[in-house]
Amino acid sequence: MILEFEQASVHFGGVRAVDQVSSQIEEGKITSIIGPNGAGKTTLFNLITGAYKLTQGDIRFRGKSLAGLSAHVIHSLGIARTFQNIRLFSSMTVLENVMIGTHSKLKPKVLDIFVPGAFKRIEGNMTGLAEEVLASLDLSPKAGYHASTLSYGEQRRVEIARALVSDPEIVLLDEPSAGMNVREAKELIEFISRINKELGKTVIVIEHNMRVVRNISDKIIVLDHGCKIADGVPEEVLHNPKVVEAYLGHSKLTTYAHVM
Repeated sequence: MILEFEQASVHFGGVRAVDQVSSQIEEGKITSIIGPNGAGKTTLFNLITGAYKLTQGDIRFRGKSLAGLSAHVIHSLGIARTFQNIRLFSSMTVLENVMIGTHSKLKPKVLDIFVPGAFKRIEGNMTGLAEEVLASLDLSPKAGYHASTLSYGEQRRVEIARALVSDPEIVLLDEPSAGMNVREAKELIEFISRINKELGKTVIVIEHNMRVVRNISDKIIVLDHGCKIADGVPEEVLHNPKVVEAYLGHSKLTTYAHVM
């Protein structure tokens, strides 16, 4: 298993935001993490990436504990993420936005600015990496466009491309379909599947759109009030009485029933 949770927990005062979660992420697969609002999904992402520190338990990447490691170190190990809110620079081009994600892979040094030709060489490498990722995801035609001119769905894809340019082993996507219409969500399903199958990335997705979840997931982990209440293959998990109750109990009847 590429990633393992062992009794992973984080407490904020008396609030158990993530409470003794244990599960495993299989390499080369797509795992969706679902649950009602406030279930602890994004908090779990923050624990994986080092934004939050574990109160107890452990998270291991290829057998190595991530506990206590900084976000920068964890990213350098091969774990990248996107966020719920799009974080592109609107005045920059698609290519420039993706180039930003190359810093951890190329690791330029401050002293490089004093070496003749070093800056141009580094910039050329950054451009090459970004162009390669854009080409692999069929985004090259948009490379020169400013981010502000793109549709919402296109902006999401560019943000994912920026996460991929560092060549991570695992990419974490936090609610990638949020705000998308039906067509954009369908395109996203195909996009995530390509990242997994063609680029060989292990993908972990936090998602509320059950149609997306059903179509992309090899495995689903369900959280509620910080606790894991189910995990397994989609057909089993989505019909699990505990999962149905968690959604119905949080006014998710329409969303949940729509895909069942």
